[in-house]
Amino acid sequence: MRHTDEFSFRLGVSAIHGVGVFANHAIDAGVLLHLFSEETRYLAEAPSEPARRLLETYGLEGEDGHGYYCPRSFTRVDAGWYLNHSDTPNAAHRDWEYFSLRPIEEGEEITIDYRTLGERTLPDFVSR
Repeated sequence: MRHTDEFSFRLGVSAIHGVGVFANHAIDAGVLLHLFSEETRYLAEAPSEPARRLLETYGLEGEDGHGYYCPRSFTRVDAGWYLNHSDTPNAAHRDWEYFSLRPIEEGEEITIDYRTLGERTLPDFVSR
């Protein structure tokens, strides 16, 4: 399939860790994966100590180690926040856009390499 939408992904029990994101249908290589809504936000600093603990556990560190990227509400979280790490991922990102690196089978868990978070590169074959 050459595109994804809000019906392309589901959450499920992951063999990697806890909850993961799974493909609801086959996805071709190089396809944009719609895993996040426009509601992801950036906070320059945590507004309180309980918020800091939540952000450090579930948010993403901002560029150059400053601030946090997080969902608009921790009670309504996009599927993309459940992506698990793999040393051999089937997806990669640039900014907040995620793409399939290879064909992904229906029911397969979608994974990324956490070590690349914050980088802005994608393999050459992935077009935007």
